[in-house]
Formats: sequence, structure tokens, C-alpha cells
Amino acid sequence: IYDGQPYFNAKLKYDIYKDQLILNPPEQPEHIGINLIQDKTESFFIYGKNFVKITKNKTEIPDFTTGYYELIKIGNNFNLYIKHYKDILKEIKEEGIFYSFNEKYQYYIEYQGKYYETNNKTSIVKIFPKNKKEINAFYQKNRSISKTDYNLFINSLMTTIYHSINNSK
Repeated sequence: IYDGQPYFNAKLKYDIYKDQLILNPPEQPEHIGINLIQDKTESFFIYGKNFVKITKNKTEIPDFTTGYYELIKIGNNFNLYIKHYKDILKEIKEEGIFYSFNEKYQYYIEYQGKYYETNNKTSIVKIFPKNKKEINAFYQKNRSISKTDYNLFINSLMTTIYHSINNSK
């Protein structure tokens, strides 16, 4: 959704390092791109993932950065946001300068209209203290997934917490 208007089947690329959405205009070679204005871009889908723009003033998190976040809807008033970003490593050798990028993630939970940063079990337990037993059990049971695919792990954990909260009501 750009400037309030939905566009379908647009050829998009997402530069994670610069947090920039790039449009390949119709009937143009793939190497031609237009950088879309972030303030006008509300959301986009790419590779089956839904990304939304969240502004810093929407949260009370001090070091929150305005940008695109992958949105995973868990339930009513309960969303998981994943910030994809890359760190750059510059290596100077005799042959020239070489760059490598390491993809990293930052996780945020929107629960009952409030945003929380979450990077570990302790921060999750602070948000959901009544679910401490379920969180500890989930971590023990799914330790291998947390090491191989943390995005899947955190998504599954949030779904488990959501169902636990709704079943206790």
C-alpha cells in the first residue's frame, strides 16, 4: 500500500541493509528500480511475508527505529514484529575491499496496544509473568528449534502464549 493506494503484482525488492523498498517499473529491465518513499509506504508483501511500516512515535521503546517490520498476526491485540537488518563487515585485502553482510533480527511484541522489545526468555517472562511455567516448558521442549530457526521458535512461542492466555479467560 503506497500513498494510501493498494498495488497488486508489483515487482518489489527489499534492501534489508538500507531498509529501502525498491520498485521495478512494469515492462522495464530488472536492474532498473525506483526507491519508494518510506513515509508513503504503509505495507507490502514479499516472498509471502507481510511487512508494515512502524514509526518510532507509535511505541514507547526508547531505541526503537522507524522502518519496515515483518508482521506476524498471532491473535486479537497480539502481534509479533520482526525487524530484519544486516550488519556490514568491511575487509581490506591486497586484492581490494570486500564486504560481507550478516543478517540479524530484532523482535517486538504488540500486546493489548502496547509494544515490547523481546530478545530473550527473561524479557518474555516480564511481559507475560502469569505464563512463566508455559514459557519455561516451551524453551526446554524446543531448545533445538531455538538454535536452528529462531524466527519459527519465537512465532510458535507467541502462539502458545496467546492460546494459554485465551484458555485461562
